[in-house]
Amino acid sequence: MGFVDLLINLFNYIGIIAFAASGAFKAYEKNLDILGGIVLGSSVALAGGVIRDVLVGVFPPVNIAYLPYPITAALASLAAYVFYPCISRYRNALMYADAIGWGPSRQLGPR
Repeated sequence: MGFVDLLINLFNYIGIIAFAASGAFKAYEKNLDILGGIVLGSSVALAGGVIRDVLVGVFPPVNIAYLPYPITAALASLAAYVFYPCISRYRNALMYADAIGWGPSRQLGPR
């Protein structure tokens, strides 16, 4: 694996973790239970890549077929949901998670 591939992989994981946290934060704010937090966080984290792959014509979508991506999304959602009371005292935690997620995902685009 070359340096560029490593960077792409790193940015992809950063985007998945940030979007999973964003979805889990919103689930906690809307008083969903922990399962709702994991489902919402995982779907937010993976949906963009699934839509991208379907539009480009990649079947099955990489975010579903490559197992480390859904596992990372579920674990990041769980961690964000559990630690939200500690994180929520920082102002605009949801906005920061969204901003961190948008950066790498916009840089990667359809590869």
